[in-house]
Amino acid sequence: MKDTAQYLLSQIVTVPENISIELTEIDENTVKIIATVDQLDMGKVIGKGGRVIQAVRTLLSAAATKENKRVFFTLSEPQI
Repeated sequence: MKDTAQYLLSQIVTVPENISIELTEIDENTVKIIATVDQLDMGKVIGKGGRVIQAVRTLLSAAATKENKRVFFTLSEPQI
């Protein structure tokens, strides 16, 4: 799941080296993913009206469903 999120975000951003993914298992069937990207890439990842981030969530949800899991994906602001 972490690799999938990393791959999806790396295809969107201009600075893939600054992607940070934190994965936390809430319970055996639920995973929480918090991603941080470079400040310059925040707009790209969110997209117009949130379309891009919603597409990323949909793809991660589909991948999680194959493993009988639920996923919560959050984009976090980078620490300056």
